[in-house]
Amino acid sequence: MWIKLIYLFCLLVVLGHLLVDGRVQLGNEVLRELNFSYLLDCRTTVFSNPSGCFPDSMIHIIDELNQENWRQKGVKIVNILAPEHGFRGDRQAEHGDPDQYIDKPTGKSLVYSNPNNPCYI
Repeated sequence: MWIKLIYLFCLLVVLGHLLVDGRVQLGNEVLRELNFSYLLDCRTTVFSNPSGCFPDSMIHIIDELNQENWRQKGVKIVNILAPEHGFRGDRQAEHGDPDQYIDKPTGKSLVYSNPNNPCYI
């Protein structure tokens, strides 16, 4: 499984640098063009921050993957990892917010890094 994850990460890095229409195409755009085929029937953990949106719709990748049509096709988000301020940008650094919580719109467990405990993730 780790080999698949490493392969997917390397693929996203390489494909993310391909130019499309004179601009760099983001990894989430590449995944969407491939109909998230690399994520079908896999338990998926997404690591993202507030900028993890599709540039054409401004929909966050986690909200996109959580839509019913992708869930029916077998995309399963089991966890969300996020940097210091959470993937929606709604967490405050060093203000006592818990390191793990449930994201209300998706119902998914979310772990975000806390500068007081950076090794938590």
